[in-house]
Amino acid sequence: MSSASSASLVSPSQRERPLKEEQKLFENAWRNKTRNFDNKDSQKKSLVVPGHQHQHSQHDQHGTQKSFSELPEVLGVPGVDIGSPGVALSELDSEDMSSDASDSPRNKKLVGKAVQKFFWAEMKHRLVKKTRHLALATRTLVQAHGSPKAGSLSNKFDKRVAGKLVTFEKQLSQQTQNTSLLKEAAKRELLNISAPLRAELMQKLREIMKKNMTSDPDMWERVKVLQRSMIDSLWEDVEKEIELNVELAWLQPLDPNQQPEQGSKWSCCESCYRFVRRKVLRHYLPFDRSIFGKLKDPIYVALTLTMLIPNAGFRVSVLSIILTFILFPRPPDEFQIINFILLCKGTQFLTGGLVSMGQGATIYFGCFNWHETDMTACIAQRGPGNVSSLIGELADYWGSIVLVWIAFLNLPFAQEHRQQKRLKLQSQKIEKISQVSESESKSQRLKIDRGGRMSSLLNYDVACFAFSLLVLLVLTGGHLMMSKEDHQVTAYRHFQEDIFWCKVLYSLLSMPFALFTIQPLQQVLTHAAPTGFNDFGECVPFRMAEKAIGSVGPVGSVGSVSMAEP
Repeated sequence: MSSASSASLVSPSQRERPLKEEQKLFENAWRNKTRNFDNKDSQKKSLVVPGHQHQHSQHDQHGTQKSFSELPEVLGVPGVDIGSPGVALSELDSEDMSSDASDSPRNKKLVGKAVQKFFWAEMKHRLVKKTRHLALATRTLVQAHGSPKAGSLSNKFDKRVAGKLVTFEKQLSQQTQNTSLLKEAAKRELLNISAPLRAELMQKLREIMKKNMTSDPDMWERVKVLQRSMIDSLWEDVEKEIELNVELAWLQPLDPNQQPEQGSKWSCCESCYRFVRRKVLRHYLPFDRSIFGKLKDPIYVALTLTMLIPNAGFRVSVLSIILTFILFPRPPDEFQIINFILLCKGTQFLTGGLVSMGQGATIYFGCFNWHETDMTACIAQRGPGNVSSLIGELADYWGSIVLVWIAFLNLPFAQEHRQQKRLKLQSQKIEKISQVSESESKSQRLKIDRGGRMSSLLNYDVACFAFSLLVLLVLTGGHLMMSKEDHQVTAYRHFQEDIFWCKVLYSLLSMPFALFTIQPLQQVLTHAAPTGFNDFGECVPFRMAEKAIGSVGPVGSVGSVSMAEP
């Protein structure tokens, strides 16, 4: 018991080390910011000193004019006399003072108040948590002084003290949760208030990058304009990704294994549906496994191999089931819908494009080598278009775009479950946060601009599908005209081959979607926080499983997923 209590007393400090490091980094950045601001003021004051202004005026003016005359004309503006430093410096100082006085001091004051509020919330949370650990250790010591039989207490006074400590520990546990919610609220407020300072810093970085990329004097003006516009278009994605990562790193993660609340009793069919949904999504889209961890799961491998079968619509059937499980029960998760679109198009490029093209080329090569005399009859009987039925080919061809657009049309009604669940947990204890959650939940019911740049890729996908349909119509019309003269191959067999190769063409054009299935590119494209499904079928934030060194155990023991203590 004493070793367990000592372990419990040591572990919170280890968990609080990243928080202390973040606070130190924030304080150092804050001091550097204020020190730079104070240095500006001191430099401005040092330019004009009342006591020594007339003594060194001639010497300083002569030296300053000499130094300014040696400067190249690139530093000056045409039409402005740079030899009079007093005017130039005064203009620069007035501009700096006006910009700093309008934005920086006000933002610094607000951020300072938010930091102070977060500091006191953090101190209160630590005090309550340490008191709780002290009560737990005291109760453990009282039980250790009892009878040796299972640590039972024989003295009435000891029993009374132990009972009081249990009650006190429960109250402290509740207070720990409350102070944790207050600390998270202070963190969120600090993030919101310091957003203008971060935006100002990112704006300066963007201007520096544009200046460095266009610093070549021999560069064409059109190339400079193109590079500036490219930086401006990509910088928005960079800013959103940085803000998302800052929020994920700063705010406390939710417990991914928290059991959901069941409102009403489910029927038999609904219970069976939820059971199958929970099992499939937990194995195929887990919240705590990367691709390397999922490859160890036989169910995931079986589903993936099924989607690699190029015939009879196996891929579309499996993807239809997964899309149904993601959309129902509603509302769906934003990241999961975007991930499904990229997954559908990525497997289409792999299965319907590369694998099907290899299958057709192999069949043609076999007919050319082993059926030289009747090559046309071999292709007509064993061609790639005759391997599966026409219904299966059409299902694979048309289903690739129908499933994607069903998912995309549900994207405006999706929610970011990571933010919604955090606000829901905080609103249970704090009235202000509940009001914020209600307003944010209303605004998140219908949001058209979800998915980042996904709409541009889907417009490209529609253009590719229309192009493949145009090729199919041209080939079908040509074969109908040629079939009147040559009846060796029927028009139906020509149509089957045309369907097959137009499907291959459309699938190969889906290669850009396959590139964005890579996790870093996917986050920059969509700006959605990664999520997954837990053992209860709930969509939770993605969190890699962490195991203790040298220990392997089941879930709940040492080596399982480590949860942050509130």
